[in-house]
Amino acid sequence: MTSALADLDALLALPRLSGLALSPDGRRLVTSVATLRPDATKYVTSLWELDPTGDAPARRLTRSRTGETPPLFAADGTLLFTSKRPDPDADGKSDDDAPAALWQLPLGGEARLAGSRPGGLGLLAAGPGSATVLASADTLPGSGDGADDAARRALRKDRTVTAVLHAGYPVRYWDADLGPGQPRLVAGELAADGAVQWRDLTPAPGRALDRATADLTRDGVAAVTTWRVAEPGGSWRTALMVVDTATGERRTLYDDGSGEAGEPRISPDGSQVAFVLETRSTPDEPPDVRLLVVALAGGQAREVAADWDRWRAGQWQVPHRPGVRPGRGRRDRAPGARVRPAAAGDRRRAGRPTGLPGRRRDR
Repeated sequence: MTSALADLDALLALPRLSGLALSPDGRRLVTSVATLRPDATKYVTSLWELDPTGDAPARRLTRSRTGETPPLFAADGTLLFTSKRPDPDADGKSDDDAPAALWQLPLGGEARLAGSRPGGLGLLAAGPGSATVLASADTLPGSGDGADDAARRALRKDRTVTAVLHAGYPVRYWDADLGPGQPRLVAGELAADGAVQWRDLTPAPGRALDRATADLTRDGVAAVTTWRVAEPGGSWRTALMVVDTATGERRTLYDDGSGEAGEPRISPDGSQVAFVLETRSTPDEPPDVRLLVVALAGGQAREVAADWDRWRAGQWQVPHRPGVRPGRGRRDRAPGARVRPAAAGDRRRAGRPTGLPGRRRDR
């Protein structure tokens, strides 16, 4: 049998796995699998469920022409994801250019539309102990709510307006133009029937929420999100903000100007926030990636495992265990390690860089 590494087309056709979502009870594990479309023009992502014990075979959960984004579990075990798939209950023709909407997939049954916004949604977090969900909604500047945003978008379309007025920096990210919409944080509660009623938490964010990462407290009353802060000369830094999900009131949690804070994760008891900090590079020093912890109430952030010679590649809080588990770069793999914030020097290897869950192959 010819190896896929010897054939470029075969290599590109290999399925690509990314991300893991674990259910609140720890019994279900879901990953995203990207495969080439039959015409080999793009990858389409589907969701697959894995057996955490490694006994049962993987099974496919979703199938659509547009694909699905990496999922999250709601507190009741419902699987949440966003997709541009058409709503089967909607009237009229399906639109291939429809924005991404929020979908719910129960343990048994079909996925149903749970919420939408005119400019699309990006799922950010779900409250581990509540029905609250947090999302990013692309919204035209000046729009008051979803209905107002829809009216403005319809007017642009009717008048064939495609121009974008840039009033600040940045205007592009890699090969994609930014605008005309701006990401806003929206929050709402999942309902057994009916759509989520979104609350706009950041009415005029500018470009502060571009590529934001965020997390919710267990009760869903507060969110911690990244927040880009503009600096002179076209530079910017990334801070952390705490946002009240009912009122939208926000306060600065971390912003020392030393680099880009990201990937905040709130501890199960809601007392601490772990995050990754990428320091600024200089002509003499490369950037460094560090793991920090700060109290949700505010205060001085402290670095954990400062002497560790690995770049942190994301982290998550461990329920009922006094620790944070960051991924770490090592020879193009990312095994995990448990770090106890109260004792930064105490860390134990806990990762499995290769193989199925439950099978250790890294020794």
